[in-house]
Amino acid sequence: SCCAAIYNHRDDCVPSSLDPGSDGRWVDGVMKGDPWYPSQRLSLCVNDGKQLENFIGPHQMFGSAESCCAAIYNHRDDCVPSSLDPGSDGRWVDGVMKGDPWYPSQRLSLCVNDGKQLENFIGPHQMFGSAESCCAAIY
Repeated sequence: SCCAAIYNHRDDCVPSSLDPGSDGRWVDGVMKGDPWYPSQRLSLCVNDGKQLENFIGPHQMFGSAESCCAAIYNHRDDCVPSSLDPGSDGRWVDGVMKGDPWYPSQRLSLCVNDGKQLENFIGPHQMFGSAESCCAAIY
């Protein structure tokens, strides 16, 4: 067999060949959909299809959010739920949520979503998916 002839040093050759991706890694051309990979910007795992433009190598692509979180963010208990439901903590997730984020307006002392967050120098930690989330966190 191929495993005996070429990969005899790998004990996992036969099981890995019969069930590619069983170790949680992404197998291009075998698995459907987009791979899960770590987003340094969001500190969670995403599967948005932008792995190549984010320079993600095959060693950082996984078949599931669970596999990605276990390998990359194993210190974060909330990695899997946050990866599967980005924004569930009320924070704005750019590229996932539609419209404009809610953010605190220092001038008005309330939360607004007027699309002017960048010109007001609002960082991601102050952008929220709803007025309720913004007000609860800031005011």
